[in-house]
Amino acid sequence: GDGDVRIPWGWAVAASAAVLAMSLSGGTRSAWSLLALALSTTAVVAVLTRLLPPGTLRAQQGVPRLVAMRSLLAACAYTTETYVPLFLQRDRGVPIVLSGLALAGSAVGWAVGAWWQARPRRPGPPSLLPAALLVLCGPVSTGLVVATGWAWWPVSVGVALAGVGMGVAYPQISSQALALSPRREHGRVGSSLQLGEACAVAAPRALGGAA
Repeated sequence: GDGDVRIPWGWAVAASAAVLAMSLSGGTRSAWSLLALALSTTAVVAVLTRLLPPGTLRAQQGVPRLVAMRSLLAACAYTTETYVPLFLQRDRGVPIVLSGLALAGSAVGWAVGAWWQARPRRPGPPSLLPAALLVLCGPVSTGLVVATGWAWWPVSVGVALAGVGMGVAYPQISSQALALSPRREHGRVGSSLQLGEACAVAAPRALGGAA
């Protein structure tokens, strides 16, 4: 009937296999592994065109743009959090406890951001640009410290600000995407948000493993 939901199992399995291949091939730097990484990354992009809302890869206005934005924000935040402890401990000699506190700042920032965005505000969807700029503080501060040799503490500040941005942006993206969709499409939209995020987070980690 009209209410039946057709699940694209074939494309879903293909996406899982491509992401798995991408993650496995990113562990070494051999020529074959790099070739497999390039092919699996291309396969992930191709499969996502079938599973995500049309126009997501072009950040088309509406739900596709929200899916793309959440994916990019997740890639920035989670990739930074993955490599910050390794960088602090291996390159700067920071004790494990202190490097862990840097990530704890992100969690606290996320809670503060979620509380802030839940406060009463003017009608209409708020702009996501300020939250996106806060999320960029994480990778930007980390990149500057790595490139310039500055003291490591700006990384902690940047990661905490990124957490605030994620706490503000995530609930707003989800609520705006659902508000723009018919009720019967809510499940598909929610799945698209999760799928885009998972693939966007896996890709830079695989590429980082091969670097």
